[in-house]
Amino acid sequence: MENSPVQHSIDVALVVIANLVNVALTGIFLARPFKLDQVEYFLGLFLSGLVLPIIGLVALNWRSHREWWTIVLPLMLAGFLLLDFILDYILGINWRITWMKGPILLFYYASVMVMIGYAFLTGKVYGVVTLITYFLCLGATLYSLSRVGY
Repeated sequence: MENSPVQHSIDVALVVIANLVNVALTGIFLARPFKLDQVEYFLGLFLSGLVLPIIGLVALNWRSHREWWTIVLPLMLAGFLLLDFILDYILGINWRITWMKGPILLFYYASVMVMIGYAFLTGKVYGVVTLITYFLCLGATLYSLSRVGY
């Protein structure tokens, strides 16, 4: 079934958010080795704020009776961002140095990878751009790991 212009706009908005997540996380991972705690803190809050538009766009997809993946895939990303917000900002738990690291990282990688799929389902160019921002984030992650261990 062909998407309407409104549905396509929703898909593009979700892809833009997925790329914002990748870019903001890149910034966080680059801020850590340089001890730019304020930058890391505010980028984390920015990421947390992206939960609201994701939920709103998912609600529009649900209301339009769109395919399951237009609802479930972005909800995974929203779920990760919400979990990170609760642990980091509400409970103040640095989960990156606890037993929770493995399961949460698995959830993180699953949520960003499914959004790469969402981007490709929206359009080839969207998928390629999202893949590029993902690899930039992955590079920043490796750099941060080599410098500070998380």
